[in-house]
Amino acid sequence: MNVLIVAMDFKPNTGGISEYTHNIARQLKLMGDEVTVFSMTHPQARDFDSTCIYNVVRGDSKLFDYNKEAGIRRTIRMYRIIRSIATDRETDIIICNALTSQPHICWLISRTLGVPFCLFTYGFRIIQRYPLRKNPLKMMLNLFRRFKRWLPLMGADLLFACSNYTKELVAGFGVADCRITVLNPGFDIASLNENESDDNITEKCFPKGISATDKVLLTIGRLIERKGVDKVIEALGIVKKRIPDFLYIIAGEGPYEEELRQLAIKLDLSDRIFFSGYVSEECKHLYYQAADIFIMPSREMRNGHVEGFGIVFLEAGAYSVPVIGGRSGGIPDAIEDGVSGLLVEPFDVEEISSAIIRLFEDEDYSREVGSRGRKRVESKFNWHVLVNEARNRLLSAVERNMSSRQSP
Repeated sequence: MNVLIVAMDFKPNTGGISEYTHNIARQLKLMGDEVTVFSMTHPQARDFDSTCIYNVVRGDSKLFDYNKEAGIRRTIRMYRIIRSIATDRETDIIICNALTSQPHICWLISRTLGVPFCLFTYGFRIIQRYPLRKNPLKMMLNLFRRFKRWLPLMGADLLFACSNYTKELVAGFGVADCRITVLNPGFDIASLNENESDDNITEKCFPKGISATDKVLLTIGRLIERKGVDKVIEALGIVKKRIPDFLYIIAGEGPYEEELRQLAIKLDLSDRIFFSGYVSEECKHLYYQAADIFIMPSREMRNGHVEGFGIVFLEAGAYSVPVIGGRSGGIPDAIEDGVSGLLVEPFDVEEISSAIIRLFEDEDYSREVGSRGRKRVESKFNWHVLVNEARNRLLSAVERNMSSRQSP
């Protein structure tokens, strides 16, 4: 099976969608398929692409920059490039990894070439709101945006949703249930780095003065309002009264960082919170090893931003770290409440603080939750098993298409 994946959000970008796409492409290649990923350029693209076992084709920066090339001209050029790649590689199926990956173009190409079209879907892009405004021009623009989102959802031969929450959103557009398959993200336990790191790396990753007796709370992710880090900081104001010796590591970068720093100062928690900035794979490994709890109480925002799943919960679980997540979006797929972690109401500071205190104080319970989380990742979120099931659906779509084309 020759597979073309069009992925505007792709590694070496960080984040769940790029990681999800990379692992699916890798597993399909390991299963014997010819896989090509078409994505945008990136400063570290050459280094990353050289490590891939599948093909990666990169488009030039102007193709993806709305300020450098007119929309219609860019769309025509994108169409020609993707069609050329699909034709040259005799593609059997075209996959878009998100609603931002020019799915309308890919849908049109799939129809002109007579091959199936598949779409990966996530929570935010499906419910992203385009309000109807009084300005006629803006109203028409937002109606066009809605149509661009609706067309690939209705036109796809097969849709994969990253969680049951996302599947329900897709079904709400009128998509037949038989065309939607839940494909949760996975985690490759075999790739886990469980070796000790040298002192130089440890010194680089951790703040000076950290005590071995400190309880370590960890968040890894892009620092945006949706992640709920502000509510964790507020909750720590309560936690501090019972457990004064803790360290909260906030690993990642983002536009919300300065507001979080100011909140920490306001609540007199600056000495208990460490902002790591960009987190390397080495530091990420050390943070998971050091963590007593991983927390990310993500919430749904008014503009539709929501956590489609939360791969970081699987990463933490793979290290046997108990997790706390917000009861919103697709997170209940990632966390089995009371089994592999605890779900909390994202805006309830009291409930968040109670969950932290419970896991900090009851070490036996915390270890049990972490152990169950590891077993759940191993049994339910194995990438090979997940992608093998998805591949069967892809093959069926390709075979049905071939049969229909051969029929008189």
